[in-house]
Amino acid sequence: MVILDKAELKNATCIDINFSEASLLGADLEGADCSNAKFIGANLKGTDFTNADLREVDMTEDELRASGAILTGAKVGDWDKWECL
Repeated sequence: MVILDKAELKNATCIDINFSEASLLGADLEGADCSNAKFIGANLKGTDFTNADLREVDMTEDELRASGAILTGAKVGDWDKWECL
């Protein structure tokens, strides 16, 4: 298991990264491009995805919300159409 608790990844490029089963407890991914990344089973409690690109992320929006992740302004949905949470 990869542990990235409280990691500073603000504005990082995380395209196609597999974060499945990783611990990102309280990590800062504000403004990060996480498009097409995988977060299946990841610990995202308190992870800050403010204004991050989460389009095509392998996880449902409901799972992200339930995890306690911060999603203000995050882009979700498919590549042609997206909405901000």
